Amino acid sequence: MIDLPWLIVIGCVFILSLSIYYNFKFAFLLIKMEDQITESLDILDSKYNSLSKILEMPLFFDSPQVRKVVDDIRVSRDSILIIANKLANVEEDASGEEKNS
Repeated sequence: MIDLPWLIVIGCVFILSLSIYYNFKFAFLLIKMEDQITESLDILDSKYNSLSKILEMPLFFDSPQVRKVVDDIRVSRDSILIIANKLANVEEDASGEEKNS
């Protein structure tokens, strides 16, 4: 019959192995998510710059419909900035850095 201490050691090794497996799995998931957030922030930054360039152009047609489209573009640009800032704050919090208040 197997001694009780050996049974406890085998159980602990099994639990430790399972824990290590899930820790690495979670770590790789976090690294992948961080890369995707970084890529998303780059895309948002380029779209923000593109919309800003469009908004800097003067209007040659002064209809309410054109003004409405320009206002919608401005709101979209501001929304992109807000989303990028929120994603950057989530990434900053996850890395352990202090938030600027």
